[in-house]
Amino acid sequence: MDTTASIAKWQNNAKAAFALYYDDGCNSVMDIVIPCLRKYNIPGTFYLCTGWYKDKEWELQRWFDQADDKIVFIGNHSVGHCGAKTLKIVEEEICNNDKVLRDGLKYPAKKILSYGRPGGCCWNATIEEEKVILDSVNTLRREGMKPDGSEYAGGLSIKSYDDAKNALDAIEASGNNDYIIFHGVGGDWFYFPALDHELLVQDIATRKAKGNLWVAASVDIHKYITERDNASLKVLPTDNDEEIKLELSVGTDPESFDTPLSIVVDVPEEWLVAKLCQGNVSYAVPVMKGKACFNVAPVNGEIIITKR
Repeated sequence: MDTTASIAKWQNNAKAAFALYYDDGCNSVMDIVIPCLRKYNIPGTFYLCTGWYKDKEWELQRWFDQADDKIVFIGNHSVGHCGAKTLKIVEEEICNNDKVLRDGLKYPAKKILSYGRPGGCCWNATIEEEKVILDSVNTLRREGMKPDGSEYAGGLSIKSYDDAKNALDAIEASGNNDYIIFHGVGGDWFYFPALDHELLVQDIATRKAKGNLWVAASVDIHKYITERDNASLKVLPTDNDEEIKLELSVGTDPESFDTPLSIVVDVPEEWLVAKLCQGNVSYAVPVMKGKACFNVAPVNGEIIITKR
């Protein structure tokens, strides 16, 4: 059987990828945002400065208790968000915060965290110097400002749901990955109305359901990019007209890079449902116009697809 198969640009073969960032552990975010995200099943990444909880350990524990790696993802935002005049202090701010987060979340050393550089303060490190530090603690830098210095910032460049909708339209049309960042929602600083935030999350959920946006935690988007760019997919010969055999080769460590990759496979148009087997895992998906899209583990090995 002649067939083609490829690794999708984004998971679920979505048009674009999108993440929600929430910086600084604002009280309004805990009280308003997390219930909203859970309601619509939309993930967010929450960047914490653990030094702010030095005498309020119970508040930090509350964040750890909320984290679930499904909706609430925790990220590193430095210990104190108070700047760093030397590279040594930058390293301490990142690595000490990483230790508190990993200990509190019970994360192993190989589990990747997301990092957001604290803004509005001196931070004496180049991107290259910072990367060396982040690599040492198995952490990925989140997307930052665009080349023109702008960003989609709730309460600043994004002041209402209409502004956010326009941003989503642009992200979807670009076919790339992007984000909207918030500090306060319904309170705190860089104020953004709570009702408009819920309308935004509703819109995101709709675009996700339509397959237009892959909505994920920042760290999963970056893991997917790394996996995708270091993987290859080969169609293997087979004498069975009702079987497609593929070989997936990855260049990443599955212990750290564990975000499922999406593959798009051409199958006979008369197939209505196709079944995938990868190791001990098997599941079926509907065929749409002669194509099937599967999520697979980013590990080396054979994948078999059959008519169901």
